[in-house]
Amino acid sequence: MADKKDMQKVTEDSSVVTFEDSEEENGNNQDVAGLKWTEYSKTERTCNFKGGNLVKQFKGALKKCIKVASKNPNVKYIWHSKSDWCALFKKCEKKRNGKLRKGNPGITYQLKDGEWKFYSETEKTCGGPGVKTFENKSLKECKKVASKKKYKKVQYVWYVNTIAGGKKKNFCKLIERCDLAKGRMPGYPGVTYKKEKKGSGI
Repeated sequence: MADKKDMQKVTEDSSVVTFEDSEEENGNNQDVAGLKWTEYSKTERTCNFKGGNLVKQFKGALKKCIKVASKNPNVKYIWHSKSDWCALFKKCEKKRNGKLRKGNPGITYQLKDGEWKFYSETEKTCGGPGVKTFENKSLKECKKVASKKKYKKVQYVWYVNTIAGGKKKNFCKLIERCDLAKGRMPGYPGVTYKKEKKGSGI
């Protein structure tokens, strides 16, 4: 029988592991039936505050933010934070040069067909250390690993698959508990998923 290290091809420090799970493990490696993973929070980039994109920013509720933006024909995007900060932009390319507003979650709106419509969400993810972090896994593989019996205490998954600083960032963090009110703004865009039983409401 092959050595366990050969089967897993482990490259490991105290918390990060890169390997393909062996299906020849014991019962702890079996899937738990009847589970699904639903989106819990999303951390997307918003508009870049540099490069001449920013028109103005000020303190104000969303209603005030929209009112001021609607009076300026140059404004095509709004970023409004949960702490009632408003930023108005001429243009926004969230995938190409967008930014995360660290410590300040919010929503970006785009003026489209004469209406302000949802463009991106910059929400916190879970705070605190995870149970384990895996690198180089697809979202499907991430959810499959988190559904194993040996990770039965894991209730959340934080998944990142993006380009940052010209380099690909791809990892899957397994988390037991999550309180977004005490969460953190991550350094990369990603999505937090919550484990639920199939048939249950969101």
